[in-house]
Amino acid sequence: MGEIDVFRVDAATTGVVLTLYQREIRRFWKVGMQTVAAPVVTTLLFGRLYCGRICAFGALTQLLDAVVPKKFRWEPSPKVERYAGYVKYVLLVAVVGSYMATKHLTVYRYVEPFWLYTREGTPVLWAMLGTLMLATLVVRNLYCRFLCPVGAFYALLGRIAVLRVSAAQRARCDDCMDCYAVCPEPRVIPPALKAKDPASPLILAGACTNCGRCIDVCS
Repeated sequence: MGEIDVFRVDAATTGVVLTLYQREIRRFWKVGMQTVAAPVVTTLLFGRLYCGRICAFGALTQLLDAVVPKKFRWEPSPKVERYAGYVKYVLLVAVVGSYMATKHLTVYRYVEPFWLYTREGTPVLWAMLGTLMLATLVVRNLYCRFLCPVGAFYALLGRIAVLRVSAAQRARCDDCMDCYAVCPEPRVIPPALKAKDPASPLILAGACTNCGRCIDVCS
């Protein structure tokens, strides 16, 4: 159907058009709220489920993790990882602050690469994405660990998540480091695995994605 020029139809037709328009606005608002609410609710229940199981860009970086040989990797030291982990929170604050000041989301495209799946990016965006992908070949899960503002938001919610991974048998740990090698956020493991009683064996860090890889790999 062609577009309806509401300025050239009679009053009765205009009322029908406006009614349909309002109905569509309500429908899209409902869908939009569900789209936003679903990841928030699942994060509160299961931790960063979206990051660990749903995110399309996260899946792409995990694929790179699986195919790039370890000898080409550089693993940040615990100190570097701890401080680098704050970068995504800085980006989250910057994006929210930019939106509150300008009411525009343009800057969001420069910190979130989901525009990739539309193939509609400026030369600057493509150059930034290419640099990010090359860096990801060297630093495992680089974007998700250190740069993603959405991941930072879900990590904040994840601090009060219901479902937790537990290192209940931590006394039997033989320091094989397999769990560190597969964990998307290795810094969340030591407080639960290496802490002495009566510290909780639960991984309480919001950054944990509850992916269960540490459970699968632990023998």
